[in-house]
Amino acid sequence: MNTKTSFLSFILILVFILSACRGGTETVVPAVRSAVISLVENDVRARPNEQASFEPAAVGQQIAVGAQVQSGEDSRARLELRPENTLVYLGPNTLFTLAALEQAESGPFARLWLELGQVWIVLKGGSLEVETPSGVASVRGSYMGVGYGPDGLNITCLEGHCNLTYDGQSLDMTGGQACDVLPDGSVNQRPMTPEEYNEWNENVPEASEVPPAEPPTATPTPIPSPTPSPTPQETQQPAFYGPDLDDFPPGYNPLTGLPVEDPYLLQLPAVLISITHFPPSARPQAGPGFAPIVYEIYISEGTTRFLVVFYGEEPERQAQRRGNCPVNQTPFVPGETVLANYVWFDENQNGAQDAWEYGIEGVCVHLYDEQNNHLLTTSTDINGFYGFNVEAGKRYIIEFEAVPGLVFTEPNVGYDDTDSDADPDTGRTPVITASGVDMTWDAGYIPRPPSEETETPTPTGGTPEETPTQPGDGGGGGGEVGPIRSGRLPYRYIRDYFPDSCLVYAGAYEEVLAQLPGCRMQYGSDESDINSAMLDITTMRQLAENNRDPDVPINYSGNAFSDTPPEGGADAQRVDVFWSWQNQTRWVYNPLAGAYERYVNHPDRPDEFAPIADRLTGRTLLFENLIFVFAEHIVQTPTIIDINLQPGNRGNAYLFRNGQVYRIRWNTLAGDYEQATGRARPMKFTDEYGNPIPLAPGHTWVHVFTPASYLQEQAPGIWLARFYAPAGSR
Repeated sequence: MNTKTSFLSFILILVFILSACRGGTETVVPAVRSAVISLVENDVRARPNEQASFEPAAVGQQIAVGAQVQSGEDSRARLELRPENTLVYLGPNTLFTLAALEQAESGPFARLWLELGQVWIVLKGGSLEVETPSGVASVRGSYMGVGYGPDGLNITCLEGHCNLTYDGQSLDMTGGQACDVLPDGSVNQRPMTPEEYNEWNENVPEASEVPPAEPPTATPTPIPSPTPSPTPQETQQPAFYGPDLDDFPPGYNPLTGLPVEDPYLLQLPAVLISITHFPPSARPQAGPGFAPIVYEIYISEGTTRFLVVFYGEEPERQAQRRGNCPVNQTPFVPGETVLANYVWFDENQNGAQDAWEYGIEGVCVHLYDEQNNHLLTTSTDINGFYGFNVEAGKRYIIEFEAVPGLVFTEPNVGYDDTDSDADPDTGRTPVITASGVDMTWDAGYIPRPPSEETETPTPTGGTPEETPTQPGDGGGGGGEVGPIRSGRLPYRYIRDYFPDSCLVYAGAYEEVLAQLPGCRMQYGSDESDINSAMLDITTMRQLAENNRDPDVPINYSGNAFSDTPPEGGADAQRVDVFWSWQNQTRWVYNPLAGAYERYVNHPDRPDEFAPIADRLTGRTLLFENLIFVFAEHIVQTPTIIDINLQPGNRGNAYLFRNGQVYRIRWNTLAGDYEQATGRARPMKFTDEYGNPIPLAPGHTWVHVFTPASYLQEQAPGIWLARFYAPAGSR
């Protein structure tokens, strides 16, 4: 529901009354009441009235009527109303006044004046009102959250019955529903989002006692009769490709084990680009999400640089397509029985998921039982994945909501794990009997045919949007890679892994430049912007074509790929990579994507991590393989470091794939192909006996560590990769 009203014309009153369904004999509450601070985290202050100064608050401090409590950034508090023990939790940056604390004839009564921030209330008896500068609402129930700020008013009704009354109108809410009052006066009633449930669980311990509310059945589209289960489709058989070029099917990239959109690109040599990670203003970088391999090396002073290998897939600026729900930002934790997986834009409209196609974020996905009872609602994450934990043996239906401007692609084309399962008319799957982890329930969308378009403007939720230009983007808008920075000595060895390739960087130390081959220097377009050196994607294609030797075919094989993980791995759901305090990475395994998501820490707040996206797509970086290579570092000067990665070397390594970690080996030894042709191939990865260790089909991020560095399991499934800088480096 979305209703306009005058935003400043009403005064919000949120009233909580214990639900009668709690049962039991009503007790008489003593007349003497008090409000006591029972929890203080970080910067929490209080004052007896508005004329007094704020002083640090303490546990056990009584708050009288007229007093104010304020929490700072990253700070929280809890107020306990006695004797009924109602709890008021304060989030960060919150300010409220205790306006009333009484014993009414109907029971205990309190009123809060919320000027800014977020409170969560666990009502244990009587009633409580919350007033803000804008809006009128009354709520019956025992658990409710209220947030107020520049973006408007937000109410979450975790349990009980809630009601928002405004301008003579009334909106009812039950457990699991929420309501937004926006600054323009519009009012939107909707289901609580996964993020809102997560906020309750993170901030209110008592919320764990409340079973998840069943979302209202009125929100989804009308429910048709269940579609009978069709004859099961075949799934793809696990494949093993490599390690030699003849072991890959035509049109497959030997650096990823995946098919490519344009096989012509496999005839062009690689382009290797030096992309910076510091200063932090360079982030998010443009292009790494398209690269089969990224090498990350230490360059001194706690910083690292990326040598990004582009081959077989060209970067491009992609439109961000969105559904009508908030993008799911809560990582999915699979249980024993799962229904999941992918919502994507079927670019070539062939009904199948191709390796180069991308997901659609924020698509609403509903779960029903066999009797058409609505059970759960979720939404897709920024890469298009979703998941439900369900009960084994029960029968379910999944419904994908329509996305404005798009329609469903043809269903049941090809293999079951790469097709679309959504009925084009209803968006629903057949009836599914849940068993084990089933990640084959997908939905593909294609543009709505022009003949079906209406004159109604397409809502912005489903409109493709250009990824915003970021600082250092060079203003290209059509697609550029970077920011590009100086070359480093180890690049010469990595460049040689890819014969005929073009190495692009932005200058180098004089002693490095003399030893470093390169086909292009790409300097910045703005002397005042250190991040302004960007390479246009059209120019990148031209560089590859100029370096091509038509008489010698490209052969970048040497490694094997398989959908099936090797045996003998250890649990690895997260890897924390510590280069320095200001330079840390966290890789978190996404079981729906079968890949690790990249997070980086804030340079000024090293313990805070945030997902990092590719600037060209706006989507979080996903890498199927993480490899840690241990190699000798040679310090020539405090800021010039060479690494023994040249031909003829070998060493220890770790491989992370599919939520598992393996001890492996790396080498740059010459095999039969190298000896016969005199041409090198990329670094190879093997088991301890020299057999190719299969990588997961997809992209690979290689971290190059010193021998003194180590990997260690810190807790079940959580690993620390600790880098130690070589002696003599800055």
